[in-house]
Amino acid sequence: MLPASNLDGLLCSFDHFNSGFALGTPDGRVRTYDAVTGRLRSTLQSSVGALSSNNLQGFANGHLAEGHNCLTWLTTEATSFKAGAGHARSWVAVGTSSGAVKCYDSATGEVQWQAVNCNEGGVQCLAYSSSRSSVLLSSGRDGQVCTLDLATGSKQAQFKGSKHSLTAAALSTDGRRLIIGGSTLSLWDLDSQQRIGKYTGHPLPVRALVFCPNGAFALSAAEGERLVAVWPTPGKGSSSRKKHGGVAAASLAVEQTVVGLNTAAADHEGAGCFYVAATTAAGEAYCWLIRPQGDTAVECIQLARVAVGSKENGNSNHECILAAALEPAEQGVTLLLVAGSAGKPRFERLHITTTAGSSKVTFIPPSAADSLIKAADGPAAAAAKSPAAQQMNVDVLGPDNAGEAVQQRVAASSKSRKRQEPEPDGLEAAAAAAVVAGDQEDEELLDDSGEPTLGQRVAELEQQQAAAAGGIGEQQEVSAAGTSGATLPAGPVKADSLGV
Repeated sequence: MLPASNLDGLLCSFDHFNSGFALGTPDGRVRTYDAVTGRLRSTLQSSVGALSSNNLQGFANGHLAEGHNCLTWLTTEATSFKAGAGHARSWVAVGTSSGAVKCYDSATGEVQWQAVNCNEGGVQCLAYSSSRSSVLLSSGRDGQVCTLDLATGSKQAQFKGSKHSLTAAALSTDGRRLIIGGSTLSLWDLDSQQRIGKYTGHPLPVRALVFCPNGAFALSAAEGERLVAVWPTPGKGSSSRKKHGGVAAASLAVEQTVVGLNTAAADHEGAGCFYVAATTAAGEAYCWLIRPQGDTAVECIQLARVAVGSKENGNSNHECILAAALEPAEQGVTLLLVAGSAGKPRFERLHITTTAGSSKVTFIPPSAADSLIKAADGPAAAAAKSPAAQQMNVDVLGPDNAGEAVQQRVAASSKSRKRQEPEPDGLEAAAAAAVVAGDQEDEELLDDSGEPTLGQRVAELEQQQAAAAGGIGEQQEVSAAGTSGATLPAGPVKADSLGV
């Protein structure tokens, strides 16, 4: 993976109805969101204690989380009374670096089952098709393709898919064909478990792989390349595979490495036409319209390129597009985008028409434009002038007056004051008045009794000691003059008195 990628270490996946979204972060956490409302559904529990409490097979090494390499959504039919028989359940399957596959309930985040020792060296990719809902495929570093039962996670079958490490896999819509790849790509028929096609692939490992809706083409993107390759995928026994020789039908140019792909049918454009959405490592999204020209050729039209930010300021808050999916719409297609950051994703929908292709960048506003603080177009000033704000004497803050959050209060009186002193509240004023009244009352009581006050006693003592000190000084001065004629140094005489 590219070290400078904005999406480095993130795992993103939409469910098959584009109503749920799963996001895995490098710290081992996986969260599921409602793609319609944008709310957090659940956080998947990674602790081993959840497995042991349900008597499920798992590791007992005490680790709270494992390294996650891939994830995909599953749709299964609930059979137990507790789960609600006859109702479809959405699960999330995660492939770990220890070679295990864990299945979670997307609503509660609880572990449903765990299959261990699926791929030696770690599970690198998972493949699932909604039409073939009883089977989940995993592959990894050992080149093996493992078939898992969706209800229990038990291993059903396993075959050698490649001599090298497998980094990407995808199932066709009907669930009968599988395309897998590391650097080279191979097409397999699952019913017979035979390889029916081989392609030149890419110089580096593949990061994204997907079938088109009718299964006639597959698309792939690899590390370090700025393109998406379109491969014809004929069925078993077709002669077009031998005539074509496994060469790509077209290449879709991008400016960064592609990390995610999604397709949707474009039936209104003609038979076999489809849309392609790609998410790049720099956090941008692309959209194309693909028109088949026979079995091995296509016409590609770029419809849109989307980024977060503005034309003037660019992406100032470093947000990006995390994932993109396609939804069919009248006279075009709707591009479902997950923008923002891994900590706080948000969901945007952008309608794209097919009247004319465009290579210009379409910017969507960053999250600040949809938050409580609006863009710097003076909304705070307009809100402050409203009658409700003036009546309540409040300040409405925004980017245009954020520096004026602390303002000096103006006196309600019309008289101007040079210096306003803080006014004590009612309790403090009453306490101060009581203290002053008590002191005055004490002084009046002492004066009426005829006894001297403390201040009068201190003054009287100071006078007595000063007189005594003066008498002692005169005696010493006369004695010294009579004997040696020496004089005492000038200055006060030290004495232990109350005044010192």
